Amino acid sequence: MQKIRPAWILILQLGISVFSTLADTDLQIISPPSGTVVAPGQIVDVTVQVNDPARFTKILLAPAQLAVESASEVHFSVTLDDDIPAGPLTLVALATASDTGTLLESSSLWHLVVQRPTASLYRIDV
Repeated sequence: MQKIRPAWILILQLGISVFSTLADTDLQIISPPSGTVVAPGQIVDVTVQVNDPARFTKILLAPAQLAVESASEVHFSVTLDDDIPAGPLTLVALATASDTGTLLESSSLWHLVVQRPTASLYRIDV
């Protein structure tokens, strides 16, 4: 499991500078549903569906810095940092093309909503 970090770190580590966009049917995050509420420190299981796995050598999830071999369905377990800010968190599925090595990006972005736990009032003494 990897912790969420900025997507630009992934790009720098892979030495990638060219992006192209794929159709939603080629590469898409199918789970959890977009808009799912998550909490800091939570482990989120993400599933990416790949229409034609032979077209790609690697499937990546950003900003989680995770990469695995291409398959028709790819699963990632991502641990959110304890200090991740509240608000929207955008995930994007990426793939490395088998023929050119170009990094391809799914045209749809996936959003999680990070909510920090609120303090609860357990007892009032009067």
